[in-house]
Order: sequence, then structure tokens, then C-alpha cells
Amino acid sequence: MRRPPTEFAIITNVLFNAMKLIALCFAIVSVLSPEILASGPAVWSVNSRSDVMKGDARGVSIDSDGAITLAPKLTEVYKTGQQFIWSSAVDSNGNVYLGTGGDGKVFKVTSAGVGSMIADLAEINVSAIAVAANGDVFAGTSPDGKVYRIDASGKSGVYFDPKAKYIWSLAI
Repeated sequence: MRRPPTEFAIITNVLFNAMKLIALCFAIVSVLSPEILASGPAVWSVNSRSDVMKGDARGVSIDSDGAITLAPKLTEVYKTGQQFIWSSAVDSNGNVYLGTGGDGKVFKVTSAGVGSMIADLAEINVSAIAVAANGDVFAGTSPDGKVYRIDASGKSGVYFDPKAKYIWSLAI
């Protein structure tokens, strides 16, 4: 004759069945979770300059053919607040001069990273910068290209007006 199961045997049996059910659920979730988290390829097209400006290309360079490569690590030293920096030049003391676009401003940034605006020119873009041995800064602008001379005190004036539309580069 068979004996009825004890309380311990009943509890053990219930726990064993519950553990089997939990293990089965865990196995099913483990097998299906990569499928749930996976996603297919995403395709989008960039058709205009405004589309490109919406993007954020951190840590990569995009060349004129659209190829993406790793870029050197950049560290922001000084924020001009301008939309574009079109030109730069370094003087003998290690100061960097930046020609910007949008407002036609020229900034001086010391090797310590301290910067200041030294000129606000009449044209929209400062597309070329050169520094003379005496510290004078020459800035080529566009449109309505002119070359400005900026002295150490920050006084600026038209140095040369070639009646050209653009000044792309300067050399001392």
C-alpha cells in the first residue's frame, strides 16, 4: 500500500515544479531577447546643406566624396561664438589669430587659451589672415574683397582694395 505524501514532499514537489517553470521562462526569454532588441538597417539621405547641418559628426571626418574616417581628437580652447572660422595664422609668440564668417570678426587667442576680439570688419567673412614680424595682422575679406591692417592696439583700416570679389590667401 502506498503511503500518502508528507507535507515536506508536497512542498518540495511544488517548489521543484515552480523552479522548472521559472527556468523554462528564462530560457525562452534568453532565446528571444536578441530578436526583440535587434533592429534592421536604417537608411536616410542627405540632400541639402541644411540636412548636413542637422547632423553631429563627432570623432569622424567626412571628405568631399562622403567617405567617413576617424578624426583627430579635438579640444576646444576658445569659443568665438561665431558660426564659422575661415582662416587662422600664428605669430612668433604662439598667439593664434582667427578670421570668422558671418560677422567678419578677427579674434586673438593666446597660447594659454585666453581669447578676445581684436577687430570687427565691415565685410561678412575673413577668409585669409597673415601676421607680420612687427605684430600687425592682415585680414583678407569677402565679399567685396579688401585687405585690412590691424595694429597691436586693435586699430584697423583698409590697407589694400584690389576691387576683387574675394581674397582667398595672404602672405607676408
